[in-house]
Amino acid sequence: MLVKYSRVKLGIGLGVFVLLVSFVALITNHYYYSWSSNLTLFGCAYKYIGLKPGSERLGELQDLDDLERKVRNDPNSKSRITYFGSEQLATATIIGDIQYSLRFQNTRAGGKQFTKVSLSASGTTDPSNAGESSNHIDSRVPDHVIDRGLISVLDQLPFTEFTRKELKHNTVIICHPTSRIGF
Repeated sequence: MLVKYSRVKLGIGLGVFVLLVSFVALITNHYYYSWSSNLTLFGCAYKYIGLKPGSERLGELQDLDDLERKVRNDPNSKSRITYFGSEQLATATIIGDIQYSLRFQNTRAGGKQFTKVSLSASGTTDPSNAGESSNHIDSRVPDHVIDRGLISVLDQLPFTEFTRKELKHNTVIICHPTSRIGF
């Protein structure tokens, strides 16, 4: 009877231990270091952000002259203008270790004028990016950190509420798979 009781007690203790370790691992994965993407069969080589297919055209035409003027004249803005001219505008904003780039272009097609937008992000401290222009983020950066930075960028740029919601809704974070198994 004593042996049976000890096995039950050991089983419960081991179960509680496994639950605690799992909880700590999940919290670490979410808030500090995204290791779970490496547990898939092919792993995640890097992450990048983009727009959902078909959502590159904004619902409202943007006044790029006004947008450029407001960004340049705002002393609290973390964004900087990297290119302006000929119906195009490019901005770059660094939040944490990630640089977010947004590009706007006013074009005309089928008798209608509209604004095309593209966005990208790159890690600023990733050693594999040294001296290169890349549009990817280290796969260990948790998705919520990337998302929170992008929301911060969109909130500080002088968009209408409609445009801001449209960009937030249509942005996706994509994991680019690798052919190696990573741990």
